[in-house]
Amino acid sequence: MWVATIHNAREIIREIQEDTPSLTDDRIRHRWKACLRKAHREAEGDRNRDIPPIGLSWEEVFEVPYTLEGK
Repeated sequence: MWVATIHNAREIIREIQEDTPSLTDDRIRHRWKACLRKAHREAEGDRNRDIPPIGLSWEEVFEVPYTLEGK
């Protein structure tokens, strides 16, 4: 389930970028920390528990192939 969710989210972001040329990778990178904090809060709410903060780089989220192996 998580693998499909990650892949789908990546595709949706790319589709939004195609429809909104001003939403460049540079613009997203500029807002990266704020977006990550928001996603963290949403995950805590969805799971109804505290989750330790993690740092994810742009590459980890958008470029590295995501699998459940080793997780």
